[in-house]
Amino acid sequence: ELARAKAVLNASLWMADESPASRAGRNAGQTLVFGAPVSSETTAARIEAQGAEDLRAVGREMAAAGRSAS
Repeated sequence: ELARAKAVLNASLWMADESPASRAGRNAGQTLVFGAPVSSETTAARIEAQGAEDLRAVGREMAAAGRSAS
């Protein structure tokens, strides 16, 4: 399941690179959030580096008291 999700994210990332408007929007958003655009290669490497335990940790953090809407 994790491998499939990574493949979908990476495919989406590289397909979006084919659209100038998509690249511009992504670069603008990354500049606002991170202070500079993040290359697709860096993003792909970060996606590949994530494991099941990383996702569990994020899930626990998101479900922690005060973090959810309910």
